[in-house]
Amino acid sequence: MAATALPAAAAPARPLRLGVLFAVLFLCAGGLVGRLVYWQVLQAEPLKTRIIAQHELDETVPAKRGSIFDANGDLLAGSVSVDYVYAQPSLIKKPEEVAAKLAAALDVLPGQLLPSLTDTSRTYVRLLNGRKVPPEVSDKLAALRIPGIFIEPTTRRTYPGGALAAHLLGFVDNEGVGWYGLEGQYGGQTGGPVGGKPGRLQAERDTAGNEIAFADRHWQPPEDGLDLVLTIDRTIQYIAERELDRAIAQHQASGGTVIVMDAKTGAVLAMASRPGFDPNRFDEFAQQTELFTNPAVTLLYEPGSTFKIVTMASALNERVVTPDTTYMDNGVLSIGGLGGAESPRRGPVLPLRLGVRLRPAHRH
Repeated sequence: MAATALPAAAAPARPLRLGVLFAVLFLCAGGLVGRLVYWQVLQAEPLKTRIIAQHELDETVPAKRGSIFDANGDLLAGSVSVDYVYAQPSLIKKPEEVAAKLAAALDVLPGQLLPSLTDTSRTYVRLLNGRKVPPEVSDKLAALRIPGIFIEPTTRRTYPGGALAAHLLGFVDNEGVGWYGLEGQYGGQTGGPVGGKPGRLQAERDTAGNEIAFADRHWQPPEDGLDLVLTIDRTIQYIAERELDRAIAQHQASGGTVIVMDAKTGAVLAMASRPGFDPNRFDEFAQQTELFTNPAVTLLYEPGSTFKIVTMASALNERVVTPDTTYMDNGVLSIGGLGGAESPRRGPVLPLRLGVRLRPAHRH
């Protein structure tokens, strides 16, 4: 019987498979090591900074701004309690519904709030473009109990007289910084006695952003601003502005300025200028910043004949002349050997009586 030849056995594939497996494992391990190096070495400092920023609480605490009063104690500028409205987009699950509820309480359209409520790139968003809301509106928002909506107490500057003495006072913006006038001078960007000095709170906070009560903290209390009392008399200021408005309307002028002073002390009792603005609504005049400057102290003015009263007052004060002193008006005034025609020759002139007679003409 002839023997049957058997086919040769195939070479085992196990070593090849093991090689592929080890190669895959090596690549995976290399990728993991690369990621570890990336996060633990290359990104170590940025991650540390982010963690510290999330864990640490470092807030500036605004100071209470001082009030401004007139000479009789009437309030010209003060502060009232209001609130900022904040949103934490990551906590808002149904932005459309939240926008509709907030819009009804804030008296705005839902579309004005929706972009801020859906901006998940930001941790916190101040709604209404930073506009502050009064306590009664804050109470409505608190009653809604919407997750992700927060109220932050603050203050807003108020001017009871509206446009009264606006150039003199200036205004305070939504961030509590004074601009122009006394608000800018004594409580502007560089601070001042009226604006006070803000405080600072450094502490640790939890995942909700609240301060951890038993952690280390550094508290520097704010220094509240001082009240400012002016020589301005509110009643005289009102009369000056009223008469200025009448004169501008009568003569169809583009503007005007009135300054009322105490002749004995030099105290300014009123300082009025037109055109003006309402500091309570300063943002409505943002495109007309020239209205914010005080023409009484910033614009050049040629006194002309109106300065003659200063010359005569000085002469009377020094007793160089008396109310009955006269001088010869030849129509020509010679100074340093030079002469020029001034006016028609009048002969003997009594300066004080001449001034009284000519005053109505100078007013125009």
